[in-house]
Amino acid sequence: SWMPTEGFFGDFSVPECNLCPAGYYGNRSGRTNSSCDGACKRGHFCPKGTAEPLPCAHGFYMPVIGAASAESCIPCSPGTSQSTAGAVHPCDACPPGTFADQLNATSCTDCPAGRFCPNAGTVQPLDCAAGQYQNLTGQAACMECPAGEFQPERGQTSCDLCAAGGYCDEDTKDCDGGFTPCLAGSYNEKTGSSSPDACQQCPVGTSSPIAGAVSSETCASCRAG
Repeated sequence: SWMPTEGFFGDFSVPECNLCPAGYYGNRSGRTNSSCDGACKRGHFCPKGTAEPLPCAHGFYMPVIGAASAESCIPCSPGTSQSTAGAVHPCDACPPGTFADQLNATSCTDCPAGRFCPNAGTVQPLDCAAGQYQNLTGQAACMECPAGEFQPERGQTSCDLCAAGGYCDEDTKDCDGGFTPCLAGSYNEKTGSSSPDACQQCPVGTSSPIAGAVSSETCASCRAG
């Protein structure tokens, strides 16, 4: 608080102290002007009558002096966090592999399995693409399905053994997530194949109109002529 020494504030026969105004603080006696001990410090706020500046909460910061209330503190934007009270500088960007999808985050969250957070400041995790997987949390990238496996869905934590009727090589960037069916006129009875060589041609004198055949039983004798 502070007390005027002269002027137009009234009868000084009964002195009266005044509360320090909002945005200022006073922690010593004998103050004689309304600025008290000065403007509220950075990283803090000072309601009316403050003796010691109050720190902005975790998840907020205040880069300038003179904040008058907790509402003056600036919340961390999505993709950033602040774990320290009384912060002066803007919040820290979430490192790759983590994210923050709300305001005033006090920490970043590990990216869940099946998803990835590629850049600093990620707001929302991204699904692993078809043909990829991620079985760990807190990752910045997904992994390609290995040869002999495929994954047709997004956001998965593992790949599936390649089905019979085709093969799964390391080129997984297609619509079926790495699975390529055998061409018509061929078949593959085995699972886990990783090469087009796994597709066997129908025996001489037979053919099959079906792509992705899993058995030679689909091969039928050619009609005469």
